[in-house]
Amino acid sequence: MGQSGDRVSTRSQEWPRTPLLYKKNPIVEPMGLQAKGKPLPLGRLIASWRSTLGWLLLALATVAVVLLWSPTVIIPPTQPEEPRLVYVVDHGIHSRLVLPDGEGGLVQYTYGDWQYFALQQQTAVTALQALFWPTPATLGRRYLSNISQVNQTLTDRQRQVLELEVSGVQVTQLRSRLDTWFTDHQDTQVHHPASDLRFVKVEPSYTVFHNSNHELVAWLHDLDCEVRGLVVLPSFQVKP
Repeated sequence: MGQSGDRVSTRSQEWPRTPLLYKKNPIVEPMGLQAKGKPLPLGRLIASWRSTLGWLLLALATVAVVLLWSPTVIIPPTQPEEPRLVYVVDHGIHSRLVLPDGEGGLVQYTYGDWQYFALQQQTAVTALQALFWPTPATLGRRYLSNISQVNQTLTDRQRQVLELEVSGVQVTQLRSRLDTWFTDHQDTQVHHPASDLRFVKVEPSYTVFHNSNHELVAWLHDLDCEVRGLVVLPSFQVKP
């Protein structure tokens, strides 16, 4: 009896500590383990990972939307030599540049996908190809008498014409390079009577990572402008 009583007494002393072994561990349980070493049920584990993944995707989508719609700021040069006015035209999805033509008028330049933009083959297939595969590009050109002709082509969904002052010397140099680029591919020219734009097939290839807005930024750099911000959609602003 004495020995049996000793064993009971020993178990009764250990018993209050036993439940602590079964207490849930907040660190290891989300990883699929409980403190007592048994895995969580598969369904519960999958639900936990789905919840985490869902919040992560939502956060990434929010950041992407903010970045896409954040303005891209154009900073013109200060005190440019022989200052001339140039115009950035925001068409809602793509953008264009308008330069003085040297004879009192203006000339508009645009860049895009050859099939979708120049040939007007605007289907779901050509749209996806233009976005996700390198495709032939096009350079478009149109002569204007004044900037009001551009304003007349903008619809309610198409946004604005931005005006900035840059060096007349650099305007002449850029216009000469773009005209040479156009002339070198003259044999591929197509004409759109409705817009009076003329297009030629050019390189480099068009992709979502090198679209009309990226090409416009390269032209602005040639005019000694600084451009700040993510460039995907045309959300340009001119810093005063």
